[in-house]
Amino acid sequence: MKYKKIGNIVGLGLGILLLLTAVIIFYPQNVWPFAANLDDLIPPEGQYNVRILRDEWGVPHIFGQTDADAAYGLAYANAEDDFGTIQDTVLASRGMLGQVYGRDSAPIDYFVHLLRIWDDIDAQYETIPPETRAVLEAYAAGLNHYAARHPDEVATPDLFPITGQDITAGFMLKVPVFFGLDSAVGELFEPPEDGGDQRSEIGDFSIAIANLQSPISNLRSLRLQRFRRQPRPLRQR
Repeated sequence: MKYKKIGNIVGLGLGILLLLTAVIIFYPQNVWPFAANLDDLIPPEGQYNVRILRDEWGVPHIFGQTDADAAYGLAYANAEDDFGTIQDTVLASRGMLGQVYGRDSAPIDYFVHLLRIWDDIDAQYETIPPETRAVLEAYAAGLNHYAARHPDEVATPDLFPITGQDITAGFMLKVPVFFGLDSAVGELFEPPEDGGDQRSEIGDFSIAIANLQSPISNLRSLRLQRFRRQPRPLRQR
């Protein structure tokens, strides 16, 4: 008993020491482990050559020297219009919505894993033609730049940096939704009539379904939508 008590005290002391060490390392940088320093997300000056012009109705017009330049500017303009929805879309494509919004978002996270989206991306992203990857990564860079300049709008720091793989995952998640697969899978999350637990299996996936009330069709609400802005004069960036 005596040695057990000593062991508990030693374990508690080591835990406190590790916590203090983490605070000393990360607190001065205002960042916790695995969360990016947003200031580091700003691309080097001159990497992208782009202008964003908004007309009197607030519609952005993007002018770039290359497709990647235009993608970068488009991402920044999209973030200006509705950064919250964009972040939710990235969370959805990573299967992380449940971590932020709770278990009601579990069906969407399940849907992402069911489709094995990230298995395909990890295996095949590098096979995408370089010019296409440049566009994907430029769009991601535009979102990261906006996050760095507007940290108060960042939903969760560990979402960043956003990558070209994230943009690809968003497209891969969106396509089956167009064909109604989300509705079919969403039916699995309806509570059984007798109120008990129901077990459903699809491939290698086995999940317990009880009181999840939000259908997978909520994915549709995460599509990027144009945010109606008040008319304003043309401006140049």
